[in-house]
Amino acid sequence: MKLVDDIDIDWSIRGLLAGDDRIYPFGSDTKVLSTVFELFCAPLIREIAERHGYQVEEPAQTVYPDFTLLKNENDRAKIAIDIKTTYRRGRKKDGAERDFVYTLGSYTSFIRNNTKNILYPFDQYEKHWIVGFLYSRNKAAYDDIKIYTYDQRHQIRSPFSNVEIFVQEKWKIAGERPGSGNTTNIASFPCNNVRDLDEGKGPFAPYGEETFLEYWRNFHPNSAVRQYHNLREFFELRRERPKND
Repeated sequence: MKLVDDIDIDWSIRGLLAGDDRIYPFGSDTKVLSTVFELFCAPLIREIAERHGYQVEEPAQTVYPDFTLLKNENDRAKIAIDIKTTYRRGRKKDGAERDFVYTLGSYTSFIRNNTKNILYPFDQYEKHWIVGFLYSRNKAAYDDIKIYTYDQRHQIRSPFSNVEIFVQEKWKIAGERPGSGNTTNIASFPCNNVRDLDEGKGPFAPYGEETFLEYWRNFHPNSAVRQYHNLREFFELRRERPKND
């Protein structure tokens, strides 16, 4: 975070500059904006890695994590860094900020199958860090489909503003429920303040990473046959199991 402050990043990014000096505004696509934040992070992560004697590897786009820090290929204490973004949901009638969540990856992939959808085997990673970005959407920029010349660049409205950042280990911000719909993604715990995430105030924080892994490794994707839906039910089920189970 100190490095981010030292560099004093200007978050008012506008669009893509083509070789003919024309600029294409980003619009509202959240996947595009997520890529933008990842591009912001890449040089910072490489600088931090170099300072501490790590190499940095980036996988194919659909493979976890976004960045792997390692001493060498045989390093069994690799560090995973994943970039996550979401936007503010506005305010409730009482004026309070609405809760937001991040998706933290599938609970049916590498935490159950050591090599599924991950750059190196899961058991070769010692830490799993999340760099999270929270932003406000600038809806006025979403209809901005005009192509601009380079001289007109200051007329382009940025699609986001008021960027906040947190850095925390994944298990400390993981929630008890999956993401919305039928997804098998782990969701972060709902909150309306980035500081709660930065301080790792998630429901697993008092119990440790092993409890987080046990919970999500045994969380059934089918809600109709799921044995537990939250930590309270999980601990109750744990107590009911025979000691030799």
